[in-house]
Amino acid sequence: SLTAWSQQLGLCLGLSKFIYLDGGVSWMQNGEAYAFSDSNSDSTFNYQTRYRYLALPLQLKLTFGNKLKFYGGLGLVPALYQGYKQNLQWTNALGAKYDDQIKINNAMNSFTISWIGSAGIDLQLDENHRLRLGYLYRKQLNNSYGPYEDYVHKSYGWGFNIGLSKLL
Repeated sequence: SLTAWSQQLGLCLGLSKFIYLDGGVSWMQNGEAYAFSDSNSDSTFNYQTRYRYLALPLQLKLTFGNKLKFYGGLGLVPALYQGYKQNLQWTNALGAKYDDQIKINNAMNSFTISWIGSAGIDLQLDENHRLRLGYLYRKQLNNSYGPYEDYVHKSYGWGFNIGLSKLL
């Protein structure tokens, strides 16, 4: 796994006292890392890959409580592919060190869709502002690579989120 930050600007629309729609626009990243070391020589091979997307997450959430609210939700995250970056580092059998960076991958699917689940707390700070702390899990449903590529790549991620909301 590789730590990757994502940002979201969203809007919550109340459907009833306990149900709301949470949607927005997100700059979403997924990442992975690999490290290999040959115990019989000085050879190593490492990489760190980041996939970047412009996403439109949409969740249906249930909530209960007053000043301290608890919430949970499920939804979908359609995303458009925006970029790829892979950092490579390796050494040969003689110990010489090398590195490279790849920024283009033409084999990527331009559209992905994931399901998302979240849970957390929503704390009232004053009449118009709330602090939101939560946990989320995201699992990709389709392949990150194009339909005729040799690999199937379906990312998943989990993380924590923090947000500040303002009543409109």
